Amino acid sequence: MNWRCCSRRCTGCAGVHHRRAHHRSIIGCSQYPVVAFHSTLWGFVAIAVFMIIYYQMFGVVSVTALASNLVLLIAVLAALQATLSLPGIAASLTLGMAIDANVLINERIREELRGGANPQAAIMVGYERAFSTIVDSNVTTFIAGLMLLLFGTGPVRGFAVVHCLGIVTSIRVIRICCFARTGELDLRRPQAVD
Repeated sequence: MNWRCCSRRCTGCAGVHHRRAHHRSIIGCSQYPVVAFHSTLWGFVAIAVFMIIYYQMFGVVSVTALASNLVLLIAVLAALQATLSLPGIAASLTLGMAIDANVLINERIREELRGGANPQAAIMVGYERAFSTIVDSNVTTFIAGLMLLLFGTGPVRGFAVVHCLGIVTSIRVIRICCFARTGELDLRRPQAVD
């Protein structure tokens, strides 16, 4: 018996007309860097605009820290001669976690300023109180990234490597860059005379 589809006796082989409902294009490997660059660039610009509008001078410090974090992450990946796959590019979304840490710090500083603390004390206490929360959240996320690295295969491991490196660079930048830059801003501000 002939089971080919051209046989009229075979189920589902009646003369049915079909038309294309959807057309999808697939990004080729050569387009990954371009797509990654544009998504990172426009994401960074959107974050920068929001932070500067909402937090003014502290927003500028946060954007500077975010740029430093991005440059440091790319430098570490280049030093490791890592090849970015699509999951690795997705893991660069640790920029969102980095800016989240800056939002926590800025809000703690605002709370201290509202409570009547002088600016230098508000900065010190704000960083101290926010930093433990930031470390807690990043450590738990880092542990999840390590589990992906240990038990994942192929692209999942690429995601985990970039994700974990992004968390490490984020903590480093927060501890060094933000704290130093914010302290400089406060020291340059003229003090009010009583």
